[in-house]
Amino acid sequence: MAHILDFEKLQNTISPPLPDPSIFPHGTWAARITFTLKKPYISRDDKEFYILDNPVKKEWVFKVPYIAPAQWKGALRAAMRRLRGYTTWEEEADDEQMVRLFGNVKGEEQDFSRGYLHFYPTFFDKIGIEVINPHDRRTGAGRNPIYFECVPAGTVGAFTILYVPMGVRPVDENDAKEDIKAVARGIRAMLTEYGFGAKTSSGYGVAEVKEGDIVVVPEERRDEFIGGWRDSDDESV
Repeated sequence: MAHILDFEKLQNTISPPLPDPSIFPHGTWAARITFTLKKPYISRDDKEFYILDNPVKKEWVFKVPYIAPAQWKGALRAAMRRLRGYTTWEEEADDEQMVRLFGNVKGEEQDFSRGYLHFYPTFFDKIGIEVINPHDRRTGAGRNPIYFECVPAGTVGAFTILYVPMGVRPVDENDAKEDIKAVARGIRAMLTEYGFGAKTSSGYGVAEVKEGDIVVVPEERRDEFIGGWRDSDDESV
């Protein structure tokens, strides 16, 4: 895998260069958060025939484990819904910021929006095996261990996101500042508290992040992002 992904040039693979915000509309920013898995990451691949019944999702060409942009979008959206205490889609549909960030459901409104957030894939360079052994409630003995392919704990990855304020709903500077803080809170909750991927309720997919491994462009937006990142106790978002 290291040879395929050319990990000698780590920052061009695991941590690809961030886009230049100046070529996008005013107010654009991008962030890259490098994380280390504290717990294994489990997901479901599209491949029908594999040596294991539960293979981890892999990139189609190079067959290395990865997280697709759509997966990241769903995970962050779920994390932000959870922070806000939403239990129905109707609550999110009434939240102007959530619609602004993630878009609305096509056909719900006359003006369809895809949202301002754009996600990059994440690639990993390790594969491991996780064994889950259900126990009999009566005897406490294990029954028929289940093998899951996973990305093991200790593996490094990078979450990269791009915010481009271009859509049917105009955004002013105050909205933009609130957006970056809300997104930062959501990313921190997703990565370090709730987890991402499959079986997060069992503790899988939780990562560790150091503030020094957070890169934001343009640089003047970093303080706003870090302010939201540190604001973990405020669930009002």
